[in-house]
Amino acid sequence: MFPMIKKVIFPFLFCSLLIACNRSAALKEGAVAESGEIKVIKPASTENTIDISPYLDTIRYVKLELTDESMVGYIQKMMVFEERIYILDTHTSSLFVFDIDGNYLFKIFSVGEGPKEYMQVDLFDIDSKKRQIVLTDLMANRVLRYNLDGHFISRTKIPFWIDGIVPGHDGGYVMYTNYLNNKSTLKQEYNLLYLDSLMNITQSYFPYSSEQFIKLTSPQGSVFYPYNGDFYFFTGYGNTIHKVGKEELSLVYSFDFGDKVFDISRLTDEKSAKEYLKKKTFYSLYAIQETDEILSFSLSEPIDSPLPFLFHGYYSKKTNNLLYSLAFVLGKEGQGQFYTPSIAAYGSWLIAEIAVESLLSWKESTQNDRFENKFLEQRKQFTESLEIEDNPVLMFYRLKPF
Repeated sequence: MFPMIKKVIFPFLFCSLLIACNRSAALKEGAVAESGEIKVIKPASTENTIDISPYLDTIRYVKLELTDESMVGYIQKMMVFEERIYILDTHTSSLFVFDIDGNYLFKIFSVGEGPKEYMQVDLFDIDSKKRQIVLTDLMANRVLRYNLDGHFISRTKIPFWIDGIVPGHDGGYVMYTNYLNNKSTLKQEYNLLYLDSLMNITQSYFPYSSEQFIKLTSPQGSVFYPYNGDFYFFTGYGNTIHKVGKEELSLVYSFDFGDKVFDISRLTDEKSAKEYLKKKTFYSLYAIQETDEILSFSLSEPIDSPLPFLFHGYYSKKTNNLLYSLAFVLGKEGQGQFYTPSIAAYGSWLIAEIAVESLLSWKESTQNDRFENKFLEQRKQFTESLEIEDNPVLMFYRLKPF
C-alpha cells in the first residue's frame, strides 16, 4: 500500500508546484489585431440639449413585478438573454430574474461561507455558449456558475486580484485587473488576461507594473459588454473598444480625443498621479452598449471638477453619423427628460433604467398638460399605473436610422 500512496501523492504535489510556478512565470504578451475597418468616433460638444423624438422609433416600458421576494434595491447591472431579464442588485447581493414583460421568476441569493455560497456578489454575466449564469465574488475572489434556472453548478478560485471578468470560450474566462497589485502571483502584470476553465493563463495583454501606480477607481458596472454572442472590452482610462475573440483581441472602435487621451505615463509616482487624476484633463468612457445599428456611450469630458458632467452619444454604425449632447429630451420644449445612459442592449433595443420617483415627479408637474408628442403621451399613460413603492422601471427603446 505504501508505494501506491507515494505514486498518488508525488504527482499531485508536482502538478501543484508546476501550476504555482506557471502562475508566477513571465507571460508572453499577445498582439492586438485589427478587425477590418476600424471605426473612429470623434465626439464634439455642439448642443447641451437635443430633442431625441425625431430619432426615436419605439419606446416600451417594463415595470418589474414587486413581491416580497423581488424588491430590487439597486441595479448594478442588467442583461436580457432569451426573453429573460437578469438584474444584479449589489445592495442585497442578489440576482433577480424576470421574464421579458417584467413578471418575477426567481432569484439567486446564497450569502454565506458554505461550499455553494458567496460572501457577496459583485459582478455577473451570462455564458451564452454554455447557457450558464456566472457570478463573481470579489471579496472571496471566486467565480460561481449556475444553470439558467438558478441551480448551483460549480465554484472556482480566481488566482489573482481582478476588477472585471466575463466568460471566455470553452468554459474559460477573460479578466480585467485594473492595475491591481498582482506581483505575488505574476512576475509581469497584465491588465487583460485570458484563462482556460482550470484558471491557467493562456493569453495576456497590456502590461504594467503596479509598483508605479496608485489605486485607480474600479469600473462602474463593467468594462465588458455583450454583443452578438461575443464580449467587447473598454476601460474608463482609454479610448478604444476591443472585441474579445476566441484566439485574439481585436480593435474595432477608437475615440478621437486628440491630446485629451488618458496618459498612463503620468502615473509614475503617487504625487504626480494624484495631481493628474485630480485635474482630469482627459476623457473617460462609460456605459457602452451596442446593437446592429447603434453604438451607445457616455463620456466624462476633461474638466477640473469633483462632479464632472456626463455627455451621451449615439453613433450610427451604418452612416457614421453622431448624436452627442449633455442631455436628451422628449419634445421641442424639453417637456420630458429622456433617460440615459443605456445600461443594456437586447436585439435592436437599447435599455435604460428609470427611477419610479422621477416618473411620478414628472407626472405631478405635467398633470394638466396635453402632449402632441406621442412619446410624452405614452409616458403619461404609463405613469398612471405606478406607485412610489414600485420597483425601478426599464425603458426599452429603438432609434430610427440617422
